[in-house]
Amino acid sequence: MQWEEVRQKFPDDWVVFEAAEAYSEDGLRCIDSVTVIDRYEDSVDAFDGRKLHIKNVLLDTGSVI
Repeated sequence: MQWEEVRQKFPDDWVVFEAAEAYSEDGLRCIDSVTVIDRYEDSVDAFDGRKLHIKNVLLDTGSVI
């Protein structure tokens, strides 16, 4: 999903997303498309949701938190 699509679909929400396609250029990370993980009405809830998502990814991969 392109960022503009995310903005159109969730205009008033906070979204937690992962880069689906990305590349590096001149020391910057450029994102071509994203996958929306979840959406929230409140920024605090979105931040908490992001932390939970990261924790779950780390647990799934066997990484130490």
